[in-house]
Amino acid sequence: MMEIGREVKLVEFINTDVWGIEHALRWCHNLQNTWARSDSGLCKGGDDGIGCVHCAIRQRCSHFYNREFVLGIRDMELMQGLIWAGGEEAEFLRMIHVAVDLVTDMGEEAEWKKDAAGKMGDGAVCVTWDTNYAKLRELYKQIRKHVDRNVQAVSFKKWIKSLPYGRELIEYEGEERRNGETMNG
Repeated sequence: MMEIGREVKLVEFINTDVWGIEHALRWCHNLQNTWARSDSGLCKGGDDGIGCVHCAIRQRCSHFYNREFVLGIRDMELMQGLIWAGGEEAEFLRMIHVAVDLVTDMGEEAEWKKDAAGKMGDGAVCVTWDTNYAKLRELYKQIRKHVDRNVQAVSFKKWIKSLPYGRELIEYEGEERRNGETMNG
C-alpha cells in the first residue's frame, strides 16, 4: 500500500504468547453448567485425542501432533453463544491473555500503544503489550472499518487472524447464529 505525500508507518507484531483458553472454557462451562457437553481436549492428530471430527478449526488444522489444547465444535459454539449474548456472558474473553512485542517506526500514538510498556519516541521503538481477548475484540470493532485505508489497521487485523481462535472469538460477529446455522454447516 502506498500513500502519496505521506510516509507509510508500519507496525510489526512479534514474540506473541497466548494463554488461558482452557481456563476461559472452564469458566464458560461453570457458568452454563454444561460440562457433559465439552468436546475439547488435546490434539494428538487424526482420531487420537479429541479427534478431527470434533475439532473446531479442522478446516485449517495442520496437525503438528504437538499435544496442543484445541477447542471442540460444541465448545466453540458455547463460547460464541456467550459472545453473542454480550455483557457479563462474554467476560470469559478477559481470561485469555496475550503478550506481544510491537516494533514500530511510528512517532504518533497508535490505539494499541496506550496499554503498552516500553520506550516511546520518534524513532523505531519496541514495546511489550499485555492485553486480553476482550480488549482486542473491542479494539478490532473500532478499527475494522479502516482496514483498507490504514496500514496500521491492516497489520493489526492480520495479527488478529494469526492468534489462536482469533477469527472465531475476536472477529466473531454472530453471522452464523443470525442465519440459523451452526458451525457444522
